[in-house]
Amino acid sequence: MENPIEIMAACGALIGITMLFVGHVFIMTSAFAKHIAWGLSILLFAPASIIFSIAHWDYANYGAKLFLKGLAVSIACGLIFSYTTGTQ
Repeated sequence: MENPIEIMAACGALIGITMLFVGHVFIMTSAFAKHIAWGLSILLFAPASIIFSIAHWDYANYGAKLFLKGLAVSIACGLIFSYTTGTQ
């Protein structure tokens, strides 16, 4: 990793993954605030957060937006990293 773009892409991917995690935690806390069954379902089955975010957008909008932004940052930085570390 001598190229500064590779280092920046790797750091960006870590930031994106952190945003994903924090967004999921916000969605989970919103789900527990709505009903304990929602919270437990998201805790035990993570894809249930998508259903909760769509069904209860007014409760989960901040966490869902943060999760989607983290996903976009992670994908973009992963693509940049993969293009810069290709064979030469």
